[in-house]
Amino acid sequence: MPNLALKQVFQHIKQQTPLVVRLVSLAFQSAFNHAYLNPELHRQLKEIDIHLSTHAYFAGDVFSYADILMWFQLYAASYATPQFAQYKAIQHYFTQIQSRPAFSAAMGHGHWSASYFEHYWSITQ
Repeated sequence: MPNLALKQVFQHIKQQTPLVVRLVSLAFQSAFNHAYLNPELHRQLKEIDIHLSTHAYFAGDVFSYADILMWFQLYAASYATPQFAQYKAIQHYFTQIQSRPAFSAAMGHGHWSASYFEHYWSITQ
């Protein structure tokens, strides 16, 4: 989901812009988010939600590497995308993935910081 990366890039541009002209970068970021990034992310999330409403995982009914890769992107989107709660199948998917014992173990080994992750992505809204 390169659009999530774009949201993060524009956020950093806005933060790094000198205060005197920061309104210009803020206006550009806001316009780009509203005109392109948010609608495109919603379109992509809707397609994913439709798929997950008929399949347990991305590869059908079998947990695979695709699920590991997509979890991170979707979890980031849950903080970076306004109105993410409307995607019920993705919410259910999170519950399935996060209830797996191996998932919990991997998060522990990776020193996962949910609060840092939430802050990093929520500033892009």
